[in-house]
Amino acid sequence: MRQPVAPFEANPLVVPSPPLPSFYPADMTFHGGHVVTSAVSTDVFVNCASGGTCWGNPGGFLNDLGKSTFIHVVDQYVHVATNNRYTLNSTFFTLKATGHTFFSRADIDSVAHSAAKLGGGGYGRVYHIYLPKGTDTCADPGETMCYSPDVPSVFVLCAYHSSDSFSDVGKVLFSVEPFQDIPGCAVAAPSPNGQLADSTNSALSHELFETLTDPDGTAWFTFASLPEAGNEIGDICHGVANSVHDEIVPTFLINGKRYEVQLEYSNTYHACASTR
Repeated sequence: MRQPVAPFEANPLVVPSPPLPSFYPADMTFHGGHVVTSAVSTDVFVNCASGGTCWGNPGGFLNDLGKSTFIHVVDQYVHVATNNRYTLNSTFFTLKATGHTFFSRADIDSVAHSAAKLGGGGYGRVYHIYLPKGTDTCADPGETMCYSPDVPSVFVLCAYHSSDSFSDVGKVLFSVEPFQDIPGCAVAAPSPNGQLADSTNSALSHELFETLTDPDGTAWFTFASLPEAGNEIGDICHGVANSVHDEIVPTFLINGKRYEVQLEYSNTYHACASTR
């Protein structure tokens, strides 16, 4: 789950690397659940029929991510290291929901189910559901964990991933990406692909990495550090905010193209990293 970032008033401190031997006390721990060794991602666009331009170019980013060294951060967790294991379905789905400004968890489950009926279920498929600007959503039935910029009291997430099981299609893995180019969710400007695109890309990579390493919330997460307890490999590498509440994350090459996205946690380096 990608959370909104809180602002800070001063410049972040530069923390020197500790002398060896040393470790960052929040390594991921395996809890016995499923991981995803290979998968095809399918984009599901709500109220945007033009292939994702309403959110930048998420398909282009997913293609680059799947061919990059960055995606190989997951190798240590899924115990597979071959290339081109995480690909993008060339077919995307669209959903027209005119006037629909709130998606409950039941609504999201229904969208995921409908997509899986078309594209198939199982641990080898991941559906990414993109919600348009001005659309709120909640990850829980009680509607206390929500993307809701207009309702600050329950605005605790920017995006999330989850899984469901259905009698007809079986297991369905999915992520939910509401509109990210807002204070608290956007990455800091300037961005090499524009703030809209890279804000989407950062949330998308966060949720995909966590889906691969912890699809059901039962595989890889940390209890090694009390402040980070329960966090997955994306949560622990969440950026800090600048004075306008945008997230400060690095810009680096992903399959030869520059993107501004957050890093992911590596047990190998005991730190947030961009490569295995």
